[in-house]
Amino acid sequence: MLLLACDRQQASIIFRYISAYFEHVEMLRDLVIGASNDTIELSNQVDITVATSSYRSLRGRTVALAILDEVCFFRDESGNYQNPDTEIYNALSPGTMTMRKAGGGMIVGISTVYRKSGLLYSKWRQYHGDSDSDILVIRAPSITFNPTLDQHAIDADIALDPARGEAEWLSIWRSDIADFVDRQVVESLIVRGRYELLPLRGESYRAFTDVSGGSSDSFVTAIAHKDEHTGLAILDAIRETRPPFSPEAATAEHAAFVKSYGVATITGDKYGAQWPVDAFRRHGVLYEISERPKTEIYVEILPQLNARMVELLDNPRLVSQLCNLERRTVRGTGREIVDHRAGAGHHDDLANACSGALLLCAKPSALDIWKKIGREFMPQAVGAA
Repeated sequence: MLLLACDRQQASIIFRYISAYFEHVEMLRDLVIGASNDTIELSNQVDITVATSSYRSLRGRTVALAILDEVCFFRDESGNYQNPDTEIYNALSPGTMTMRKAGGGMIVGISTVYRKSGLLYSKWRQYHGDSDSDILVIRAPSITFNPTLDQHAIDADIALDPARGEAEWLSIWRSDIADFVDRQVVESLIVRGRYELLPLRGESYRAFTDVSGGSSDSFVTAIAHKDEHTGLAILDAIRETRPPFSPEAATAEHAAFVKSYGVATITGDKYGAQWPVDAFRRHGVLYEISERPKTEIYVEILPQLNARMVELLDNPRLVSQLCNLERRTVRGTGREIVDHRAGAGHHDDLANACSGALLLCAKPSALDIWKKIGREFMPQAVGAA
């Protein structure tokens, strides 16, 4: 019997809840023949195991019951795959097959609702109210499940932030949060087996960096170029320095990285004010602050992604971050932002750096503009002469 939680801390809390039953209920206590930090072994050949949401550890098990706790908020702690809820469901399903003939093999997903995507949302849309299906979907306000909750306190919390409060207490899917880009679009842009392209003589490369202070976020630099024959913006290489690290040492490494592609100017955001400008200058690279904030970069690169005008490297962390970007409406202003999901463990460092580098290449260069002017106006000028 598996109970999967969003992260290690939540898994630990849930395990203590379960353990308490087997410690204080005499009938259950007699079943226990062994226990560890995450497993209770019972005399009826059943193990109760609490784990984090990693599909790799689930394969090969026989599963009588699996409970996916807060499944709308499952994430991959390593950042190596982009839809952990679906991957986990797919990994669990074969393990329940052998138990179904015996009346077992059940998978239960339970969660506060979130954005309109993912495993729970798709199951709700497909099966809610379907009396002919063997899949049961229950959706109700929190107070229906726990009548001891204070309705006045719930109403006050909803008034503070209606979109968040209605999702939290009324199980209403959030309409102010949406996926930024379709996962199938991103996957179609990956050149499988291409992890990095070496610099070519005579090619013009652009670089974008998402700098970090070294404590929580990664320091990421991306290199890209434009294929003059196809017009594609091609991602050539990525350097990611994960925390903790020395910012000065990371800057030196990334400066050497861009110079190996013949890049003397790197673009980045306003993080750290003057610090990245001075740090890169010490290593012979000019740091220019991007004219566009992060949201604008994402919004402007999206048409290039959807039009298949981009080639991506086979980098699972990049794919994961791109697919988990959210388009959110800021309450009270109507302004939209694009960013990673709120909360610890969610990042968009690679997505930001790679989108910035690709956008620099997707934009027409001064040479492109002059060529276009020449094509459009020179024939008329020659005819007039």
